[in-house]
Amino acid sequence: LIPVSTWLALTGIGDLAEVLAELVREFNLNVTIFAVQTFFRSGVRESESLRERLKSDFGTNLLNSTINLNTAISTATAEGRPIIDYPNTAGYVDYARLAKEVATRVAKEDKAARKVRKG
Repeated sequence: LIPVSTWLALTGIGDLAEVLAELVREFNLNVTIFAVQTFFRSGVRESESLRERLKSDFGTNLLNSTINLNTAISTATAEGRPIIDYPNTAGYVDYARLAKEVATRVAKEDKAARKVRKG
């Protein structure tokens, strides 16, 4: 799972993807890479254009969930506390939604992989 917050972060992902691809080839790994957009702000041109670029680069591996720019997340990070300590916040809801989506997608990937192995 690759979190992408800004255009600058996106530039480093190419290098990361190359390293991951080499590891997959070298060790014959079955790996799916998902991306999630963080620090998202709906209606803000920079966030929206980054989202479009992520869709182009990651296709269906870009998760639908986004982690919106949120005070509770910043507070939790600054205090060294998990977001679950702030259950009535938008940040908590964003991460809960993300966790559910990742679990669902991984289960689908696992089911498809088992089906292929059975054959």
